[in-house]
Amino acid sequence: MNKEQKLYDYLEKHHIGRDKAVHSKKLEKKFDICPRTVRTYINNLRKSGYPVCSDDKGYWIATPGICKQELIRRCPNGATRQAEGLSPT
Repeated sequence: MNKEQKLYDYLEKHHIGRDKAVHSKKLEKKFDICPRTVRTYINNLRKSGYPVCSDDKGYWIATPGICKQELIRRCPNGATRQAEGLSPT
């Protein structure tokens, strides 16, 4: 398993929902990667359809009940594909 997948698995296990966001610095330290690599991994995951969100609090996995508009607002890269199967409310 590559580091990108490990990062996603870690987020999915420990950081679902904005209230459990993790800062980039913690991901850098945990996975021994630089800030640019964190951003690259996150963007790759989003492009692949994974619901990874971010803001000034950090990164997290979208909550299962999140509405399409909220996911698109919080996950601008690749969010359209991610939002297709989510509820419209």
